[in-house]
Amino acid sequence: MNLPAPIKLFLSGERGAGKSFVIRQVLRCGHGLQAGGFFTIPIFQPRGFALFDLLSGKQAPIGIFRSNGELAPQPEGFEILGVKALREARKNRVELLVMDELGFLELEAPLFRREVLSALNYFPLVLGAIKSRGNPFLTQIRQTPGVRVWKIDARNREEILGRILKIIVA
Repeated sequence: MNLPAPIKLFLSGERGAGKSFVIRQVLRCGHGLQAGGFFTIPIFQPRGFALFDLLSGKQAPIGIFRSNGELAPQPEGFEILGVKALREARKNRVELLVMDELGFLELEAPLFRREVLSALNYFPLVLGAIKSRGNPFLTQIRQTPGVRVWKIDARNREEILGRILKIIVA
């Protein structure tokens, strides 16, 4: 498979806009493109979010809801499994690095943040989701050479999916 020039593409939009949906569809339709990296998935015991490593299938909590409804970061999930997911993707020389979703929970995970920025400079093909609201970490990602951020919503998600597939499968 001939891969295109380096593409570091992040989807940004409101919750439910289709960021993860599009990334999962790209993985399904990617014609055997070997992917590594991670997804953020909801968990229910305890209630919150976990990082899911695409290569190992392991998951670790990254944010747990407190009784007052506040989402408390769990940086060890990023620092242990998140770092491992990115390093294993590099070790296995995956063709597509997935990072879904980057936001504010990572702010207390400095090793993970460094690994994300390193991965952006290493992998020629990156597809991820990034929160719309900014923080210094997300600003660094947006300012990394070659990174493009596409705004996605319910009206344009199919079009964006088609554009991404055209680029990747070309």
